[in-house]
Amino acid sequence: MKKEIFKYAFIGIIACLLCFLIYNNFDSKKEKYELVTVVTYDKFTTLMNDGGTHYDRKYILDFKEKKLKKYEDYYVGFEGLKYKDKLLYEKNLDNKSIEEFNYLLEDIINNKDKYENDYEKTYIYYTISSDKFEEIKIYDKTIIQKIEDIFSK
Repeated sequence: MKKEIFKYAFIGIIACLLCFLIYNNFDSKKEKYELVTVVTYDKFTTLMNDGGTHYDRKYILDFKEKKLKKYEDYYVGFEGLKYKDKLLYEKNLDNKSIEEFNYLLEDIINNKDKYENDYEKTYIYYTISSDKFEEIKIYDKTIIQKIEDIFSK
């Protein structure tokens, strides 16, 4: 009788451990990144010949809350920063957009050597960063367009 109780208890413990491991594995795949920051190349394209007046714009994607926020900084040449982190807009992203961006993000990380090369010598780039990986400069126009397409949906 005691052997059967130990046998069923052991099977129950093993089943609980397997369920725990499976749950943690699925949970970690869902949220690889919490926050991803994408800085646009607006600082290069809006630069004025007056001491450096320009706009800096960036997106912050929050995977947990499924929100995208766009911020702007404005710097006036020889005067300094007029404003920083002004919220331009905020929107909720659907699961499809998040999956598309996650797929694109994995492609960028896996092929960063390819996308970090400025083959056309434009010297303008997007940067993408997170707490999980170092900043990556993106010169590839098709990747930049894909990011903008996902964020504009």
